[in-house]
Amino acid sequence: MKNILIVIRTVNELAEELGMHRTTVYRKLKNKELKPYYFNKGIIVDIGDVEKFKGGQCD
Repeated sequence: MKNILIVIRTVNELAEELGMHRTTVYRKLKNKELKPYYFNKGIIVDIGDVEKFKGGQCD
């Protein structure tokens, strides 16, 4: 099964997508809660991780 990835250019865009404050997103990236992959100065995260946080499990 292939992972579906979402490409985000900035942490601000990712924070907006998740409905979180950007500081919270920085912390989650640092703690590897979002398991990011970095490519061309963008952030690529697994859509499953995004859906997990969108589902109300974020702080």
